[in-house]
Amino acid sequence: AVVSTQSTGILTTVVLKSHPGNTVTFNPLNWKQICVTGDQSIHLGNIETSNDKYSMKLISVPLPDPNVPLGPISEAEDVYAKKFVPSPILTAESVRVAPSLSVYHDKYKDKLKKVAPVSHCWAVGNVLYVGCSDGQLLHYDVNSGTVSVLTNPLVEAANSAKSDPKITEEQDEDKQFSPVPAQKCLVKGDLEVMEYYQDGLFVCGANGKLRLLSLDIVAPDVLDCWDTKSVISSLAWST
Repeated sequence: AVVSTQSTGILTTVVLKSHPGNTVTFNPLNWKQICVTGDQSIHLGNIETSNDKYSMKLISVPLPDPNVPLGPISEAEDVYAKKFVPSPILTAESVRVAPSLSVYHDKYKDKLKKVAPVSHCWAVGNVLYVGCSDGQLLHYDVNSGTVSVLTNPLVEAANSAKSDPKITEEQDEDKQFSPVPAQKCLVKGDLEVMEYYQDGLFVCGANGKLRLLSLDIVAPDVLDCWDTKSVISSLAWST
């Protein structure tokens, strides 16, 4: 991927040879910060300048399993991130071998199935929202490096009982739209396009419904919904 940006009269071009990506965006509040997404990867980079020299280092954002439950993702839940506590029956020599296996653990983790990012957008507070192909909505705090799962229809499908009432977004024309939990509404094809706005997060996609989500990082609601009855491939603000 080739990234170009111009700020204060300086044109910067960065070639990402080892990090192929589907989408590249700059933080609108900080042109030195970029996000590169792939089929099952997200990389963040900071462009550093020194006189007339530029450098950039990308870091990978940990992506969860498609069936991940709602809430923050803790590294403590990762078996490979836990500190190794030797058993009394193990010898000192056998313990020394454990760190050498980390490279195999990393290769194994790379082969695990993860959520597939299809859209993302920057928000105020150095926050990144990520929409995934199966309807998962992720919240990534760049400052703290924490990932939270806001919605996941795969979890809802597994936990819902047949007797649970189905929540609908359909409203009478003469009645005002009533907010409903996003977790109960978002499914595959709803998060292929997203744009941040001061009133919330607009999301849409192949299903043709344009929704306005609240910016609650625990349990966002659908504040409004418009059914276009056609595929939505892009959003743009008028100037």
